[in-house]
Order: sequence, then structure tokens, then C-alpha cells
Amino acid sequence: QLQRKMKSGERKMVPSSEELNCIKSMKPIVIRINLLNDTTKAIHIDSSTLAYELMSMIAKKIELEDPSHFSVYHILKGSHNSRVEDPLPMSENICDCLAKYELLAQSVDSEVISEFVFKRSLFFPPLNIFNLSNIELKLLYHQTKLDYLTGFIIPQNEEQIILLAAYQLQITLGDHIKSKNVLAELSDQIIIPGRYIPARHFSLQTPQ
Repeated sequence: QLQRKMKSGERKMVPSSEELNCIKSMKPIVIRINLLNDTTKAIHIDSSTLAYELMSMIAKKIELEDPSHFSVYHILKGSHNSRVEDPLPMSENICDCLAKYELLAQSVDSEVISEFVFKRSLFFPPLNIFNLSNIELKLLYHQTKLDYLTGFIIPQNEEQIILLAAYQLQITLGDHIKSKNVLAELSDQIIIPGRYIPARHFSLQTPQ
């Protein structure tokens, strides 16, 4: 433990109240890592845990063999849909991140939500999806879908939008069956479910 503390270097922040409480009660510090497939993983860390160690723990938990193209992002969400997200440097102390958020939350009037998100950060075209593992492909799918729906990636043309929509229907409903009336199943709901549309876009719609 002492060697780990020496290796991780000096702390840059005063420990957060959460860290101090865990130390007093002699319990591990638990942080929650959000994945883009709407799942959350609880990871146990200590005062010396660095970002690259956290990456290894996440990869082991989700059975991801090679996490080198991924990063842990610290995301801050404020009022009026404001959002700041930054990938953590590999040498970043995770408890320092918790302390920074606590300090920020105390310094602003509006509520600030902090979360850690694990997602892919490096892309080297051309990307051959057939070389990806099953878990990596699933994570990349959910990340790509979210990037399109939030406007982070802009489709090049209408044909690409239709193709992406077709892929989404395939994933959601499965293979086409002539005897199955898909439209009847969708007749009582919006063709694009509301959960796939960012809330900020609803205010942009003109009532018909």
C-alpha cells in the first residue's frame, strides 16, 4: 500500500468528504461507472487509484480484453442542458476528481450532476468491425447511436439516415417476417420513441 501511494505521487486536492468518511469507517471507496448501454458498474478504489488502474478494473469487470482505445470521462451536467466532459489523463488520481466535483458543487448556485462514463475515445480509420470483440462491438454500437441522436455526429445524407434507422429496426424488432404486421405493433406509439430524442429537441418542434 505504501509503495502504491509513493508511485501514485502527491495528491493535488484535499480529500473529499466521501473519501474521508470511507477512511474513517475503513471501507473501500465505491464509484459508479456508467456505460452507454444504460448499465452501471460499481468499482472499489482507494486514495491512490489512478485513471489507468481504474481502466484496468473496468475492463476486467466487463470482460473487455483491450481497453487501450477507451477512456474514462468525467462529465459535469448543469442547468439549461449545459454539459462538460473531459477524458481523464491516465495519471489522474480518481479521488482528486471526486474532490474537484465536491468543491465545484459547493461554489455554484445551480445543481451540478457529476458522473464517470466509460467509452471509446480513439478511432483509427478504416475501422474494421469484424476485428472487434463482441463486448467492444456492443459498446461501440450504443456510443454511435447516442452520438447521432445528440448531434455529436451529423449524418452525411438522407440515405445514411435511412440506413441507420433500418439497422436500428433490425436490432429492435429482428428479422423481417412477411406474416408479421410490424406497423400494427407500432401503431400505438411514436415511430421514433421519445427516449431516443434528446429532450432539448422537443422545444424546437412547431405544433401542427
